[in-house]
Amino acid sequence: MTASTIHGRALPRKVVSPLISGVDTFMQGLDANQRATLLDIQEGRVAAETITIPPAALRDLFQAHGAVETVRAKQAEKRRRGAQTAATVSQAEIPTAEDAHA
Repeated sequence: MTASTIHGRALPRKVVSPLISGVDTFMQGLDANQRATLLDIQEGRVAAETITIPPAALRDLFQAHGAVETVRAKQAEKRRRGAQTAATVSQAEIPTAEDAHA
């Protein structure tokens, strides 16, 4: 048994790297007030309900998330096909004594 058996396959580096880069860019693009509001929310203090974020700051995250979802869907499809194949193989007919004499 391996970790991937329990947790699923890891996402490829080419998918994860843009996501991390997008998060870094997003965080660097926040001004001091936005950061303070997010910190207040994180620490449970009363804060504004919303903050304004430029769409460009979210674009890379949105695209990276799409890439992650695509890979997850492909992995799920592979697991589904593997399970289907395993079920088909396990349902093979068991030879009977009559089959052995034929």
